[in-house]
Amino acid sequence: MRRGFQRNELNARMDEALSVYKDPWKEVVENEKTKNELFNVVTS
Repeated sequence: MRRGFQRNELNARMDEALSVYKDPWKEVVENEKTKNELFNVVTS
């Protein structure tokens, strides 16, 4: 995660990713992709 990353921008991305993950109509592949992206954001 680059320095100077705005907290509200991160929160917005997290909310968007979580809303996709929680959407029961999304494909499982999309959910896995979202979880991987979240993991990358949190651990970078």
